[in-house]
Amino acid sequence: MKNEVTGVVAQVLPIERGMGQRGPWATAKIVIEYEAGRYTNKLMLECRTNKAEEFARLVRGQRGTFYYDVTSREYNDKWYHNVNCFDWKIEGAPSAAPAAPAAPNAPAQAPAPANGQAGGEDLPF
Repeated sequence: MKNEVTGVVAQVLPIERGMGQRGPWATAKIVIEYEAGRYTNKLMLECRTNKAEEFARLVRGQRGTFYYDVTSREYNDKWYHNVNCFDWKIEGAPSAAPAAPAAPNAPAQAPAPANGQAGGEDLPF
């Protein structure tokens, strides 16, 4: 099952690093805010894969869609949950396609006065 949520990055937590039996590991965590009906909810997502460094570079205020799995485990008769983000798409992020070039040396035009008068008689300040 593929879970996804669209929201805004509210907080980027410090990346956690360590050394395990199988070598070094890193975990990056972020908190996002998303709309759920009338209310805004928060959800902490973590990324434990080789994408952890990239995940930790997300910036507060970025809006995106996050794809995740939820896992649970039991320890001493208590259950713990993880929301593991495995992919994400940030809105407005550059894509692989090149952007159309701007017109070279095109002068910027000032907007025409709303009342049709040319000149500075009706300045708003």
